[in-house]
Amino acid sequence: MVVSAEQARQKAEARRQRILAKSAERLDMASNGMASKEVEHSVPLSPVRRRRNQNKKKKTVEKLRLTLHATKLKNVAGLGKGISDPFANVTLVTSGRELKLGQTEVVKNSIHPTWTSSFLLDYNKGEKMSIEVSVVDEVTKGSDIPMGSAAFEIGDILGSQGSIKGKELKEGGMLHARISKVPSRSAGKLSLRLEGKDLRNVEISKSDPLFELCRTYDGGKSWTPVYRSEYVMNNLNPDWKAASIDVNALCDGDLKREIKLAIFDYERKGENKPLGAFYTTVNDLMQSENSKLIHSGNVSKAHGTIFVRECKITGAELEEVKPPEENDVAEEEEAEAAKKAEEERAA
Repeated sequence: MVVSAEQARQKAEARRQRILAKSAERLDMASNGMASKEVEHSVPLSPVRRRRNQNKKKKTVEKLRLTLHATKLKNVAGLGKGISDPFANVTLVTSGRELKLGQTEVVKNSIHPTWTSSFLLDYNKGEKMSIEVSVVDEVTKGSDIPMGSAAFEIGDILGSQGSIKGKELKEGGMLHARISKVPSRSAGKLSLRLEGKDLRNVEISKSDPLFELCRTYDGGKSWTPVYRSEYVMNNLNPDWKAASIDVNALCDGDLKREIKLAIFDYERKGENKPLGAFYTTVNDLMQSENSKLIHSGNVSKAHGTIFVRECKITGAELEEVKPPEENDVAEEEEAEAAKKAEEERAA
């Protein structure tokens, strides 16, 4: 097909007019605070910036940990049957759906239980979520007895001082729920085996010792048990079974954070009796195959010795190591993309 000079000129002119019209349209949209797809993508995002944006979207969901304790519960064991042995059932309610998170351990002979069990949940900040907790007295021979129940909004707990909220139970007593944020990286499990020697005797026969590992949420003003061992009957030189403890639950993965190790004499009727305690860190325990003295609160004399027979961490996730020049690379990529886009517009 032969195209005359006049036809070629007309086509060129038509093309020029289309380009001018599109440019005018862009300017008009930009002046009205709008952006066309071409303007929006005139400076493409670098791979590093795209990853950052993706990570921001992921952060809308947080991993949280729920722990529970109660005070002044009503003793429902019955006349002549000692003190209640409470445990708690926990259910997550979201968008009209119920998900049973699980059940705590049973705390024997206590109307002031602090459960060491914790429950992990994914919290979407824009979504209404609540937990329902029912407290029950375990009855070995017969039916378990309800001790009270309460519901907590996740947002209300997070908005409360110290991220802890208490509610009165209709049957009597207070139930307290605490929410803490879980580190993004798993710090693994602490395998710990302890042995005691010449512990304090507070019984007619011999003490029945157990130990607790505790953490603090308020800088050491109060301590919350994260792990409670079995008790060893009539033995002042107990060799406890190896414990497995979530390191994030114990110290948020900070191996230098202070923790508390407390020793108690198990009581079949009433609260356990303290035998002494000391403060340490996970790092200190791992590095110490030596002994630790136990001191009772207001008594200066040491009561026995604790030996660390085994202490190691397994299953910890490695921290993501980013190259130090990542920010510089991102800036260079974006500057180059902007320069290229400017050159294309000028052409």
